[in-house]
Amino acid sequence: MTNSQKGQAAGQASSPVVSGTSGGGNDIPIITTRPEQITRHNISDEELSRFEDCDNKGLSGAIWMFGGIVGGLVIPIVSDLKEAYWNNPEIPLTLIALLQVIVFFVCFAVGVFIYFYTRQNKETASDLANKIRQRSSQS
Repeated sequence: MTNSQKGQAAGQASSPVVSGTSGGGNDIPIITTRPEQITRHNISDEELSRFEDCDNKGLSGAIWMFGGIVGGLVIPIVSDLKEAYWNNPEIPLTLIALLQVIVFFVCFAVGVFIYFYTRQNKETASDLANKIRQRSSQS
């Protein structure tokens, strides 16, 4: 069975092109494929604007959720840490207080991660939309 027949048997819609060998003692042919056709889509400026606006909306809600958890735990944690480390005599942290501290720092870290992740991807979506607009105005 040739490589072309293997690709067709596997349901791939591409034609293989042998582009060279790997080199070295064991020459293995390197095969790249290309699609049979490239499908282009037309998109309106309104749809492009909606694409920019709806980018990472769910993650924005997650940032607010984690921010609310962190904000709600600040006062109990400060109170518990004050009792455990600054009061005289010191009262050890309870299991619930320790869990609150852990949840606080985990939610803070996850919220910061999501914030930077959404900022990075929002710029990418805006850049992509600008490239599509520029491409449309050139033709």
